[in-house]
Amino acid sequence: MWTRDVGVGLRGFEFAVLAGSAVAYLWVSSYVTPIRLTPSALLAGLAVGLAGVRFLLRGSPPLSREFRWLFAVSGALLTWAAVVYGMTGNYPAGIWQVLQIGLGLGIAFAVYVIVDTPSRGMLFACVLVFGFLVSAAVAIGQHFVGDPFVSLWRITGVPGQSTPRVGGAVPGLAPISILLGYHLAVAVPLALSLLLSEQLRGRKLLTGALGAVVGILALALVLTGSRSALGAGFVGSMFALLLLRFNKRRRFFLPLLAAAAVGAALYLAVGFVHNSTRFLELEDRSAQVRAPMQLTALKYAWQHPLGTGFYELDEGYLPAELDPPLARMILQHTPHNQFLNVLVYYGFPGLALLILFYGLVAKRVRDLWHALARGPCEEMRWLMAGCAGAILAYLLNSLLHNAGPFVGDVFHWYVLALLFSRQWAATQAGVALRSADSSACQRGDAG
Repeated sequence: MWTRDVGVGLRGFEFAVLAGSAVAYLWVSSYVTPIRLTPSALLAGLAVGLAGVRFLLRGSPPLSREFRWLFAVSGALLTWAAVVYGMTGNYPAGIWQVLQIGLGLGIAFAVYVIVDTPSRGMLFACVLVFGFLVSAAVAIGQHFVGDPFVSLWRITGVPGQSTPRVGGAVPGLAPISILLGYHLAVAVPLALSLLLSEQLRGRKLLTGALGAVVGILALALVLTGSRSALGAGFVGSMFALLLLRFNKRRRFFLPLLAAAAVGAALYLAVGFVHNSTRFLELEDRSAQVRAPMQLTALKYAWQHPLGTGFYELDEGYLPAELDPPLARMILQHTPHNQFLNVLVYYGFPGLALLILFYGLVAKRVRDLWHALARGPCEEMRWLMAGCAGAILAYLLNSLLHNAGPFVGDVFHWYVLALLFSRQWAATQAGVALRSADSSACQRGDAG
């Protein structure tokens, strides 16, 4: 009995450390401790260590085939990145990039091992939504009030942009507003799917509270001023809605009407808060520079097909007759596209591995969707839909910005790995064995 209690306590501690590391990435990602590491990285490293101990010493089942494939492709890209940095001699910066990718893989492993039951999957998703919510509330305070919300942003780490001002784009607890846009584009589909889950049916108080949470997240997303994040969050949310309601033909039109209503409300909010013509006419330099910026990246990659580990341009790569202000922007920035960033850093082999990586993610979404439709755990469909919508929103946003799981963004591994974690084992077993007891979902027996 005592041994069992200790085991339960250790599992709870593992989960608390993992969840704390995810929240730390949302709230204090740029705060540096005296040993030059962030609290988020320290907690994530501890979670990886605890997951490794459980996996090796406590008899955890072997990794699933889907996760092994994801891990193998990711490990191959990590290895190729190390080779590229070795060939170019771009160290010590290259070492930090390789370690960052390695930490992301470690987080994926920790989520797989620790989030091993449906109840833990739901709790972990709720922790993520809470983390997003706090940062979103701070962002709203920064936009409409200013201090103390701006001062709170300053003390959470090293600011990544100029001080936010009342009425302007706001970062919340993220270093910059663009990163907050990444977070909230992921948050809205996940929270919306939770709002529509079977577990909340009939619970009016919780439903109303979560509806308010979705509204706060959407408002903060508007206040970031990021066009791509706003559009990506909308598309990701609509995709999640379609996954949730696709099998209910009589209600199929309701998600489309809801999506149209949400889209119209967001447009009106954008027009009220920001300059609406900026979102429609796309005449500012930030929009005009994207096409020549990406053509320049392709030209650079064509001349360095194996990658260089860095992105250092001269005027010879620029398109002809380019306006000087746009030329300066291109020379000063990376391609603002996750796939092109991987292409210029790690060449065409790296790009091929990244495409294969997202192909595995898409296949996982398809397989889980079919499994949940036919298996005994259909009430878990909301989590699959929320993760799928969140990943799609992130992917779309990353087509116009720099961050990605292999180019600097460690946090996204928490969402990606949630889609592959062991909590789905009971669901997949139920598809293979049609007579499986549906109570396994409620007990959280992950097999």
